[in-house]
Formats: sequence, C-alpha cells, structure tokens
Amino acid sequence: MGGRAGGARRGTVSRVPDDWGFSDAVDTVQLETGADAYSVNVWGVAVGPHFYVASSRGGGSRWAQHIVQTPVVRLRIDDAVYPLRASRVEDEAELATVTAAYVRKYEVEQGENFVTTAWVFRLDAREGS
Repeated sequence: MGGRAGGARRGTVSRVPDDWGFSDAVDTVQLETGADAYSVNVWGVAVGPHFYVASSRGGGSRWAQHIVQTPVVRLRIDDAVYPLRASRVEDEAELATVTAAYVRKYEVEQGENFVTTAWVFRLDAREGS
C-alpha cells in the first residue's frame, strides 16, 4: 500500500481539546492515516466537542480507505498534533449538522456542498489521550 502523499505530520503532540472552536479560524488541516503515515490536506469543521473531516470521493479516496482499515489517525492544526480515532458518520441528523457547519465555514451553497455525497468522519480522542 505504500503511502506518502504528505508523509508523517510533524508538530507538538497535544492533548485533545474539549472544544474545537479555535479551528474555525483554520481553513485547511492535515490528516495522517494508516501505519505508513499517509497524510493529506483536508477541510474540517468543529461541531460542539467534535471535529469532522469529509472525503469528497467517499470510499474512493486512499485516506478514507486507510481509516476504514485502521481508524487511528493524527490531526495537525497549526503546530499541534492530536492523536485521534476516526468513526464514519452515517446518522442523518448528525450528517445534517455537519453539512450545515461546512456551509457556514466554507461559504458553499447547500446544494453544491460536497459533504452531501461525501464520507464524513468524526474524530474523537483515543482512549488514554
């Protein structure tokens, strides 16, 4: 599977915050997936105590497939790196809330919002983080 895209994310490993609201000021974050440290730049949104990322290609993206195989990820925002666990979101109410957050943050039209057809992942603290 040799990955790379961006390789391992460097930064200061940080405690997972209780509130991701600070991330509203950051357009692009870096997500590292898989044992081979495959990383990509993605858009992400905060909704309450949760942070979400979405794969516009659904299961067709390499990083989404990595998450399906191994849900352990690292998220980099500025210099902070957060050890997290990704879970695919399939609950319609939660997806609607996340979609609305993407519309607000990135000023995209509701009907043109890629999140409506994307695979959305919620990133939560790993046990012990």
